[in-house]
Amino acid sequence: LQRILLTDFSRARILDLGCGAGGLDSLLEGRCRLYAGIDYKIHVLRFTDPAPRSVFAQANGIRLPFPNSSFDYIFALDVLEHLSEGLEWQELFMKEIRRVLTPLGTALVSTPNFWYPYDAHSRTCCPQFLPAPLADIYIRKLNPEFIKEHRSFRNIRLLRPGKLKKIISKAGLKTLHDLPCCLDRDEYLRLRPLRGLLSYAGMGWLLHAEFWMLLTREEDREQVRIKLKKNLHFKVEPGDLEHGLSFGAEINFSRGNFYHQLGKGWHWPEKDGDDFRWIERRAVCYLEGGKNCGNLLVRGHSPIETRLYVYCENHLLGIHQAGENEVFELQYPLSLSFSERHLFTIKIRSTEEVVKDSGADPRELSVQIFSIGVTE
Repeated sequence: LQRILLTDFSRARILDLGCGAGGLDSLLEGRCRLYAGIDYKIHVLRFTDPAPRSVFAQANGIRLPFPNSSFDYIFALDVLEHLSEGLEWQELFMKEIRRVLTPLGTALVSTPNFWYPYDAHSRTCCPQFLPAPLADIYIRKLNPEFIKEHRSFRNIRLLRPGKLKKIISKAGLKTLHDLPCCLDRDEYLRLRPLRGLLSYAGMGWLLHAEFWMLLTREEDREQVRIKLKKNLHFKVEPGDLEHGLSFGAEINFSRGNFYHQLGKGWHWPEKDGDDFRWIERRAVCYLEGGKNCGNLLVRGHSPIETRLYVYCENHLLGIHQAGENEVFELQYPLSLSFSERHLFTIKIRSTEEVVKDSGADPRELSVQIFSIGVTE
C-alpha cells in the first residue's frame, strides 16, 4: 500500500479489521499516529503485544465503536468471507468501512474469489461448488482440522465478482483500479499479456485467486488516483518511503521529497543543491488541505519580465506582473469552500519563457518556484 500510494504512515490513523494476534501492528512497530486492531475473537486478542500508540479491542465489524471519519487507512484482509450471515452482513461491513474512513482515505480489502477452484481455507479443491453437507463430508476426510475450527463450510461465504462489486457500490465506495489486483487494464496487459487481453474482454475479475482491492469513497476516487505511483515522473527507492511521501499542504523545494505532488510542466533543478524548481509556461501541482484553508502562498524568482496567472481548481486567483530578476512572494485568499479535506489542483501560467540550453537538452522555461502551499 505504501508503494502504490506513496504514503507515509507516521501521521496516519490506521484501523485493522480482523487483526488476529496483531501481525500488522508488529510490522508497523509504532510508526503511525494511531493503530487500532479489532477482532471478534477475544481469545485471539490475548496473544497481542501492543506497540506504542496501539490499541486492541473486541468489536463487531458491522457495528464499529468509532465516530465517522476516524481512520485514514483501513485494512480488512480476508475478513469478508468470515461474516457467516452472508451478503447482509457483508454489505453492513462495507458500509461501516465507508463510514469511519476519512476524506481522501483508503481501505485495502482482500477476499478469495468464489470461482477460483482451490479453497485456501479448507485446503481442498472446489468445495464451494458442493452442497454444504457434502462439502463438510469431503473436507472432513481431507482436512478434519478445518471442521473443528469452522464447524461447517457454510460459514465461509465466498463472493462472486458481481456480488462483490454490488456491495462495494452499495456502500458508496469505489475501487481505485480497474482490476482487483491493484492494477489498471493497461498495466495488467503489459505485465501479463494473455490475461490482460481477457481483462479487456470483460473477464478481468474472474482470473484471480484472491481479490486485492484499494477502495476509497466514491466521491474521492479521482482525487486519490492522482496519488498513484504510475502518475509520477521519478523512480521510488525503498528508503524514500521512510522520509514521508504523503501529499501535504506545502511543497518546499529545499526539503527533498515533493516530486509526487507535481503534475505536468516542471523540470529538475539545473544543478544539485539549488532550492527551486523551473516550470514551463504552464505547470500543475497538488496540495492537500483541510476545509478551512485561508490563503495560497507562492514564492519564487523570475529571470525575465513575464505575467503570471495563478489558478486553484480552475478558478483564477490572481495575476502578477513580474519584473526581470524579481524575487516574488504572492499571497491569494482562497474564496473556495469545501465541506471536508480536499486535494487542491494548483496551476501556474506565464506569458513569456527563457530558453535554457544545456547541451542536448534545450528547455523553454519560465520562472523558478521556491515554495507553494496553502495555509489554514
